[in-house]
Amino acid sequence: VLTAIALFWMLRLILQFAAFNTNNLFIHLPGLEPIQSFYSFYYQPTIPILIGLGILLVFCPWLLIALLKLFYGLKPLSVETLKTHSPEAVRVLQRISRERRLPLPSLGILPTDTPIALTFGNLPQTARIVVSQGLLDQLADDEIAAIYTAQLGHILHWDFVLMSLGILLAQIPYTVYWVVAQWGEQWEGPILRGTTGAIASVAYGIYWLLRWPLVWLSRIRIYFSDRFCTDATGNPNGLTRALLKIAIGITKDIEQQGKTPWILEGFDLLMPLGYRQAITLGS
Repeated sequence: VLTAIALFWMLRLILQFAAFNTNNLFIHLPGLEPIQSFYSFYYQPTIPILIGLGILLVFCPWLLIALLKLFYGLKPLSVETLKTHSPEAVRVLQRISRERRLPLPSLGILPTDTPIALTFGNLPQTARIVVSQGLLDQLADDEIAAIYTAQLGHILHWDFVLMSLGILLAQIPYTVYWVVAQWGEQWEGPILRGTTGAIASVAYGIYWLLRWPLVWLSRIRIYFSDRFCTDATGNPNGLTRALLKIAIGITKDIEQQGKTPWILEGFDLLMPLGYRQAITLGS
């Protein structure tokens, strides 16, 4: 509840600031007139924001899937393929889904060597657990099972719904920052570089403002998913080894690339281990 309130008020402040300053800019530019609806939005933004958030929440799973497919190469992962990497993960997922009377979550895989695991959706029926090829390659059977069970814990505790909505909101300015920053690196000329740099900086700042209300929930929910994992699998050591291997894998990948991969920063709050924590633990 506190995270939802904080996220709403942060979004409200950002949109009010944008509407007010956009009209102020139009007033001072020749040939342009302020947009009157922006003034109405500035004074009464609550209802439009709630309607917009409701629409985003309904379409959240498919929008995140589209984003991950477009920029990061997301592909479906079959149960049979997962079984070749971790038979125990399939057994645990099927057993818990049967005991809790939940549909088996849809599975996805990202074609990257960085070990990644995240869960998103708006209902248990639309939930999707996504891991990377690097995670399946670098972790042992019981360690993969532990990660999948912990991700299933987010679905059972329902914290994945608000986190998915918050991450989707944050991805809007982050994607603008990413795309514009790449354009700026390709273009020549101080004017174009300066313009793209300014746009990228503003977009990145908005991303961090939207990210801030989610930080506490993103980390406190890990205690509950870890507890669920250890109770369901009876293997706390498997989860511990998995987290340490993820930290080492992320650190190695950042060292090899010489930079932080975009997906690690953009989806940091959905993962069981933030990349900053991973760099510390994996060194």
